[in-house]
Amino acid sequence: MAARHLNRTSAAGFYGAILAAIVSSGVGAWALLHGPSADGLDPTSHVYPAMVWLLFGWAALHGIVGVVMQVYCLARRVAKRMDAEHDIDIVNVTLYWHFVAVTALIPR
Repeated sequence: MAARHLNRTSAAGFYGAILAAIVSSGVGAWALLHGPSADGLDPTSHVYPAMVWLLFGWAALHGIVGVVMQVYCLARRVAKRMDAEHDIDIVNVTLYWHFVAVTALIPR
């Protein structure tokens, strides 16, 4: 929501917000992939570590896809192909991140 507002009002604010989102999403994906290995979970040893790796990998994959989507929006903005009137790209990325957040909050 903030990205759409910044896209309409402030180019510098949009660039700062999207770069911060890209960095934080990338760090989050790295942390998800690093976590199981830091705890010494070997996915070939038992089913529990294998499931942990699978779930963390699945979440990291969604984070990486989100980063690619954000980079796409950044490139479109830099190329002047996304402005206040033509902003469906950032709306779709916002919808995607809401989906990721909701699915991450649902208890398993």
